[in-house]
Amino acid sequence: GRAEPVRLMAPDGLEALCGALRPAGRPEALADVMATATPTLWCAVGAALSSALLRPLGLQGWILDVAGSTSGGKTSVWGSPEALIRTWRDTDAFLFSTAAFLGNVPVFLDDTKTEGDPKRIARVVYSLTSGVERGRGSADGGVRALRTWRSVGVLTGEQPLTSFSSD
Repeated sequence: GRAEPVRLMAPDGLEALCGALRPAGRPEALADVMATATPTLWCAVGAALSSALLRPLGLQGWILDVAGSTSGGKTSVWGSPEALIRTWRDTDAFLFSTAAFLGNVPVFLDDTKTEGDPKRIARVVYSLTSGVERGRGSADGGVRALRTWRSVGVLTGEQPLTSFSSD
């Protein structure tokens, strides 16, 4: 018999991610691009694909910082780049909700220069690699369940992350 299709149900505000995570493109097209790819593109695609292996291998998340002019390809291995790429204008809560929802899918965060607070950059990088959000209380005096993820963060910008913080 034929198996029922799997439906991805997103929390409010993250519905666009469900549509973004889909098979698309042709394997031959990726092969054509990769045949002439730069080392940076090879690293970005490798990081994007390796994210799904972190949890089964018991590995912690990590960050790939792609500084300078970047080319397409690092998000398209997962689906629609327009919906998957987040920016530093998003709040911490939204970024970590996205990471928790995606689980093992990489988090793509673009344009580091738009974030003016070096402490926030360090905090977001630390949280993305640790794979757990900050603990929070609930209105009834208890605590909220911690959301977790285990993924690679692919961050892009004109300058390397180390130029924003010494952390």
